[in-house]
Amino acid sequence: MESLYSAVVLSRGSVWKPEPGDQPYLIPHTSGLERWPDRSTTRIVFTDTKGADLLKFDGRVFPDRLEFVGSPAQMDKVPAGANFTIYLETKEGPFSIRHGKVIRKEVTYTTPPAQADVVPLTITDNLQRTAAGNWWKPVYGRIQISDNSDDDLPYAMMGGPGAQKSAVRYIREFSTDGIEIGVTLLNVSTSSPSWTSVNFGADINFEMGCAVKFETGASAARKLHIGTLTAPMTIVDRAPVIANTVVNLEYYRIVYIDSVRTVSVYKGTSLDPISTWTDDTKIVPHGFGYRHVGFSFYRGTPSATRGIQVASVTARDAA
Repeated sequence: MESLYSAVVLSRGSVWKPEPGDQPYLIPHTSGLERWPDRSTTRIVFTDTKGADLLKFDGRVFPDRLEFVGSPAQMDKVPAGANFTIYLETKEGPFSIRHGKVIRKEVTYTTPPAQADVVPLTITDNLQRTAAGNWWKPVYGRIQISDNSDDDLPYAMMGGPGAQKSAVRYIREFSTDGIEIGVTLLNVSTSSPSWTSVNFGADINFEMGCAVKFETGASAARKLHIGTLTAPMTIVDRAPVIANTVVNLEYYRIVYIDSVRTVSVYKGTSLDPISTWTDDTKIVPHGFGYRHVGFSFYRGTPSATRGIQVASVTARDAA
């Protein structure tokens, strides 16, 4: 598949969402195809004139078009003259299908306008309601808020009705790569196999990023994992798995320090982590598009267990 030379046209303060028939030409017939291949994915990568990455994020593939959406906060950082490449990943492998330069159509100033400061994001959600609400967006399956009053426990987020696998993300992306997350968990069925993960530093589809997984079931299965996401319900362990039993209303704090690329998990009020992992090989991507936060829920037998539930969550950008 030939890579065609084209352009990405940007304007300061504007969303970048090109029409399929406009540059960089995202319709299949410009590549000699009747339709884009099934089960393919796409990504755009912006680089400076020395080849260093400036920005990269995923698009969506439809039979008749590719779709990309970039926010002003993302796109305003890409200067005129930067390079870009669009990749299409098919079952045969990755193909570069478009490449070229960034053009900016906007007014110019003798003194460039000041860039807005990064505004740290902080969220606090006690989840004490009957529905998750618009701030939480499904990534996989469905979620629900469970009424645990029969056990004298608060409402909490869990997998959707009858769902074995579910995942959800917060609607807004965080502003920095460093993050601190606090969760209060419930585990009303400790012997039923299930797990819940706190996902962070992730892309919008939870196909890349970090995760801390809390697992329950038979005594030997009660564990804590630190790993990386390869899909919303697939986590690769990166740190030694430790024994850990989640009990009702137990609080955990998860801290990712960007400067040393280290994840630490704290239990209760302790200042000593129960598990840590340092991303020495830089597996986890950074930057815009990779700062999403959310949860994945797995229940071995949905009819028999509510799984590990999230009764409250706080999260904030951190150095």
